[in-house]
Amino acid sequence: MGVTRLNTEKHLSRIMVLAAIIALLTGITVNQSMSAASAATGKFQASALGGAVVATIVDDDYHNCLDSDYNGDVYLNPCGNRDYYQQWQAVGATLVDSQTGLCLDSNDAGKVFTAPCDNDAYQQWGGGSDRVVGNRKTDLVVTATDPHSVYAYGYLGLGRQHWTTYSVAGVCDPEPLSMVVDQVLPDTWSQIEPTQRSTDGIAGPWNWSVTEGTSKSDTASTTEQLGVDFTVGAFKASAQGQQTQGATTELSYSVTQSFHAIVPPNETMLADFGARERNVVFHWHTSAKDCVDLTSGEYTLKVPYAQGFYWNCDHTVDPNCEQVIKNANAGTGGNAVKFADSFYPYYAELKLGPVPPPPPPPTRKATSVSYTGPSTAAYHDTINASAKVTSSGQPVGSGLVTFALGGGSCVSGVNSAGVASCPIYLTNTPGSATMHVSYGGNSAYLPSSTDAAFTITKEPTKLVYTGTHHVANGESAQLAAVLTESGQTSGALQGRAVHLALGEGATQQACDATTDSKGTAQCVIPTVNQPLNATATVPVSASFAGDAYYLRSSASDQARLQYYTGQATGLTAAVNLPVLPLKLGPTPDTGPIRTAMASQTDTPCTASVGVLVLNADALCPQVTTTLKPGTISSTVHVADVHVGLPGLPVIDISGLTATSTSTCTSASGSATLTLTIAGQRVVVPTTPNSTIPLPLGGRIVVDEQSPVSGADFGLAENAVHIVVPGLSGNLVDVTVGSAVSASHNCS
Repeated sequence: MGVTRLNTEKHLSRIMVLAAIIALLTGITVNQSMSAASAATGKFQASALGGAVVATIVDDDYHNCLDSDYNGDVYLNPCGNRDYYQQWQAVGATLVDSQTGLCLDSNDAGKVFTAPCDNDAYQQWGGGSDRVVGNRKTDLVVTATDPHSVYAYGYLGLGRQHWTTYSVAGVCDPEPLSMVVDQVLPDTWSQIEPTQRSTDGIAGPWNWSVTEGTSKSDTASTTEQLGVDFTVGAFKASAQGQQTQGATTELSYSVTQSFHAIVPPNETMLADFGARERNVVFHWHTSAKDCVDLTSGEYTLKVPYAQGFYWNCDHTVDPNCEQVIKNANAGTGGNAVKFADSFYPYYAELKLGPVPPPPPPPTRKATSVSYTGPSTAAYHDTINASAKVTSSGQPVGSGLVTFALGGGSCVSGVNSAGVASCPIYLTNTPGSATMHVSYGGNSAYLPSSTDAAFTITKEPTKLVYTGTHHVANGESAQLAAVLTESGQTSGALQGRAVHLALGEGATQQACDATTDSKGTAQCVIPTVNQPLNATATVPVSASFAGDAYYLRSSASDQARLQYYTGQATGLTAAVNLPVLPLKLGPTPDTGPIRTAMASQTDTPCTASVGVLVLNADALCPQVTTTLKPGTISSTVHVADVHVGLPGLPVIDISGLTATSTSTCTSASGSATLTLTIAGQRVVVPTTPNSTIPLPLGGRIVVDEQSPVSGADFGLAENAVHIVVPGLSGNLVDVTVGSAVSASHNCS
């Protein structure tokens, strides 16, 4: 801290020590009084944190968090996850650092720091409704002067004077800062006046007085680790329901005090005027909004608790001198008690001599700072830079360390173990770099610095194919992929070239695209032209070649290829009559068609087929596929069919056409023909699957239609199907004009 205000009221408000420390030494807990003083009239009446109880405070210009340490320094640093030094609790109008328990403080000059909470007017803050952190005493607002420094200035409407608060989640009410005593050390002695010696060989009264106006004092203070003279004006001691405020930070004597002794013959007395001090080891304790216990390192506290005259005698002359002198003064009333209580046994002999000269100004000690953090990390990672500061091999427990790596930097206070650490976000081009570490020093220690080699590697990336998973030859296909970082950071990568491909080998079709703000790269294959394989799939792929900042990555997937199946036949017959077994066809036959391309079969027409009782003329089958939109049509033309089987009337068919057509939206079929039974022309039904009865339980099915199994859309069309059932299987099964079409992988 090390901040002195030109405000005597503030100094006087920090009266403390004797009662509080004696209470500590007898087991009484000392807690910080967190009740805020009533707000001064003027500006910044709204809470500095708005409606939040605990929040981080982020400046608008640099987007860094308001940070502090146990030394009372306040500065800016990149915001860290669960960094309790960056969490501030609103207690009335004060802002209390969750880790240190110290209050945000200021002075008339505009310096911003933290100090023990004492309800002072300089510790009252507001302005959340205006997005400023304003001091109600000075009317100045906290201002970011650079990415790591703050000061309080008059409000000018600058962006660096505006702050955004982010409420910290949690179910606990943060505990006030408490001082926990870990160890009580032996008492010590501070000499105020030089040692006096009774005149050798002269017995009788000896008088010595300390007169008014002497400006000697002894002050309660902690070790340098805390960085400031310790005052407990902000603390109270409680026991059995009672509160005891502290005594004073200074024990000064300003009235005449005298020492009177009777010196026996052959004895020599030595006397001092000084102060006795209690010494304790303690640490600070508090808790955070998320219920985490927060503790500091250890500190030592030295508190004077009694001052006055102390005496001893020359044991080299008389080993029993103490008792002889006490006996000589036993008849002097209260002097006997004083002599018994003020005999100082902690040193063998008080040292004589003149008042020692004031000590020379402290010599600043040399320091060494060593980098202890990671030596390599990927681009766009956040590292925890750390260092240790020592002097003559011992940790230096105060001051600030600045870490700089390329364009990133952060500042951290040094803890009691000499360790400083803070996060740096890596934004430099991957390759060799230098971590520069500098310790700023303080009144007791010189600055020091060091450089450490650092390697920034390329950031890993991830590609995910997100384009179409269905393609159709003759139509366009949109390919797409999303490129993201896959290290500590997982955000989208914009402005990177991605190569997208459909298919592989000689038939591969590809296009290139650049990622947008969401990391998406997409492009279109205008006309898909891919071969059909056994699984009706086409490989799709995306690849990023990498660049100076990012490693290469790729992705692969499969797209379904739309395809078509069909078949067309003229005549198929199976006759199982005992007197006339017969089997024909299918003939002519296109055979099964499976294709994803535009195509047309070239099966030749058959002039005639059959025997005397079953024959057909001019049979022509064909299967045709077209693209955009994908369509398959199966067609059969038969000029004449004659059926004259035993037991059945003569059936003649002429001008027969059977058609089946399928797309990826529908399937349809039709049959046209002229039908004569037993020499009589029959009206052909127009409804699919119509039946005309025959003798022997037989039937003629006209325009017989059925769906194609396993297809998205498909239809099997039989123009005429003649069936005569038997005991085991059909006696007669004749199909004239069969057309099948189907579409697959339509989505």
